[in-house]
Amino acid sequence: MWAFVVVACLSLTTRINALCSWNRAEVPASSSDNANTLNFVNGKWSEDTSQSSGATLNGQKYWKKTQSTGCYVTTLWLYYYKGANDGDYRWLVSPTWGSTPASSYVQCNLDTPNPTDPAACNGHWVFAPDGSPNSNRALYIPDTDFYFKSGDCPQVLCDYITFVSSGNDDYAGTYTRSSTNDQADLNVYEETNSASSTGTFYLYFHHEMFVWIVNEVITTNCQYANDGQVTAISTVGAW
Repeated sequence: MWAFVVVACLSLTTRINALCSWNRAEVPASSSDNANTLNFVNGKWSEDTSQSSGATLNGQKYWKKTQSTGCYVTTLWLYYYKGANDGDYRWLVSPTWGSTPASSYVQCNLDTPNPTDPAACNGHWVFAPDGSPNSNRALYIPDTDFYFKSGDCPQVLCDYITFVSSGNDDYAGTYTRSSTNDQADLNVYEETNSASSTGTFYLYFHHEMFVWIVNEVITTNCQYANDGQVTAISTVGAW
């Protein structure tokens, strides 16, 4: 049995032209099916202008999320989709820019036209069942904890985190913050420890799996982290 203790020292900041999606925290049915949880939709998004429609699609900005290596798709898109009928506008998250709702992982389930701010859909996002998009939105599953917010993703700013284990695990101890405020390097702590083959144990938050991990190296590869390479892994509720 183990746990770690974090004092309340979270940071929520606002950065222009950035979004964060957070709190998709499904527990996989087994260690090999994290992809089906769709937890990999968590993370930072950047405003994009590279598509043929220019800086907007259907009158609204669209956003791009570049996935970590091994996290099931290379890119995710958040965009304001226009259906066949007048006023049929809906926010979608999909691996293919501009594709129909039948290809989406996540949809805003408010009446159309959806609000022009995706954050206004918070509390009303629905997810493809078992991670498999389909054309029947009624089968999509609500997740009221999941949200979009302007600016950066949450980060822990405590100087130290104490990792407690009742099993006398080698990696129990006090971890020192080594992360920066860069969104690519958030929520990383380390402890020098001769029991590690690298001389260090790392405690870090993997947002695309939405778990805290203790390991001898830092890897954001979702499949590597599922293949028995980690020393310890947590489940995490909303934060």
